Amino acid sequence: MTATATADRLAERTLAELPVSAVRPNPDQPRKMFKGIDELAASIRSEGLLQPITVRPVGDGGYIIIAGERRFRAMQSLGWATAPAIVVERDDREGYRLAVLENMARKDMSPVEEAKALRQLMLTMTACEAAAAVGYGADDGGQVTWKLKLLDCVEEMQDLVEKGALGQSKAIQASRLSRNGQLQVLRIAGRQQLTDREWGGICDSVYSQENQTDMFPETKASPEVIAERHELAEILAALGRAADRLSKLKVEVIVRGNRPACVSAAAQLKELTRTFDRVKRLMETEAGVALTLDDRKDQPS
Repeated sequence: MTATATADRLAERTLAELPVSAVRPNPDQPRKMFKGIDELAASIRSEGLLQPITVRPVGDGGYIIIAGERRFRAMQSLGWATAPAIVVERDDREGYRLAVLENMARKDMSPVEEAKALRQLMLTMTACEAAAAVGYGADDGGQVTWKLKLLDCVEEMQDLVEKGALGQSKAIQASRLSRNGQLQVLRIAGRQQLTDREWGGICDSVYSQENQTDMFPETKASPEVIAERHELAEILAALGRAADRLSKLKVEVIVRGNRPACVSAAAQLKELTRTFDRVKRLMETEAGVALTLDDRKDQPS
């Protein structure tokens, strides 16, 4: 930046004591959750305000916050009549861009808030420019594009991400599905602690069902068949979990008299058998395939 440009920027900045009643939060603020207001207020009460808020003037004589809404909320809770502020001349678009960048510089934004902030930046810049602006790296536009997929998730899934009950990478895996498909994934997963592989398997299964219907609309399944397919997706997920448990199964060898006896975890084996029987019934219903648990024994090796 040249000396003239720097001087122009400095001339646009004014330190002032503004009536708190004249200052208002940015209605388009990407950050929606503000934590630790009481703690910050206590710190300001004992140590004073270390950094003024940054605002821009608007046509009605008021001011909109660009940076420092958390500090402003703390000042309000303390009952301050005026707020130390740096006043800068910015239009709506530039003011929002600065607000986004100020929030992105902080590490306590939720993944959903971060995605919404990036979406707003993309209104005025490319993915690569946005990546550079928020510190991802000038050549990391793909990271921005990846994070934006979180906004394709249904509200229920976004809420789980906000609460930390679902990782953003899992949510983004499901973002390619329709609303109903995503809700189906959530229903199948329930409250289980699924691995990335198990979650991905459920998403792939639901995606295959949706894709088949879209590609062949003339063969669109009846509600009964769709319900059966959804049940099959649940069963396949259960099979995957059962197989994972069986792979970790420990076999106990005990001695009865002079003869050793092999005792395994029969409960898990029974669960797998029941799951297999459910798959068998569905396959016989949909495809007329007869299947038995011992079919593999008859196959040539």
